[in-house]
Amino acid sequence: MRKYLLLLLISIAACTPKVAPSTDARTIAALKVKEVIIAISTIQHTAIEFNKQGIINNEATGYTIDYVKSALNVIRTTPNGWRLTVVKILDELEGKLNANAKDKLSPYIDIAKILILKLV
Repeated sequence: MRKYLLLLLISIAACTPKVAPSTDARTIAALKVKEVIIAISTIQHTAIEFNKQGIINNEATGYTIDYVKSALNVIRTTPNGWRLTVVKILDELEGKLNANAKDKLSPYIDIAKILILKLV
């Protein structure tokens, strides 16, 4: 599991867009929000793949899909002030997951929260 987390962190760092020093502040903010969206979507994709492999059950996968959709909808509909709401949604997702699913998905959820906190 740790090697997958390391690969995810490396891939996020590698995919982080490099911007010129003269880049507009709004453009930089939009790129950072895009990173958060990718991280949150990765939670959903990971849950689906874990479910296909029998690592987590259908119920945990369903919760994950629902909560990720809610988080992404909040980001889309609330351009300003979405951060705390999305962190709360991710916290609620962790609370809904059984112990096994929580153990498997928590690293991905934590990465999304870290990226959100970096936006401040």
